Amino acid sequence: MCWGKFEAPTERKYNVAIVFKRARGAGRITRIDASTSYAPSRRPRHGAAPVPPGAPRRDWKKTLVSDGYLLLRHPDWDRTYQLAMEAATDITMWAE
Repeated sequence: MCWGKFEAPTERKYNVAIVFKRARGAGRITRIDASTSYAPSRRPRHGAAPVPPGAPRRDWKKTLVSDGYLLLRHPDWDRTYQLAMEAATDITMWAE
């Protein structure tokens, strides 16, 4: 940009969404309920990083990432949006 033009490729290969999750309740995370596609054994496929069960629930006023997040990417924008909405509604974290 210093010379008035930008020559690097600007093609976007992926659309990305991030979903932040907060546990319901207070205390320690006791369980994570998820649909089959977001089951713990499949987390690496979706890039999930929630806090593990047994960890204390974070103070939402003092953290940016809440009690966990999922980072999703897909070449198709509609599919990325669908995955993000499913993650937002199908995953529930519980604390007691």
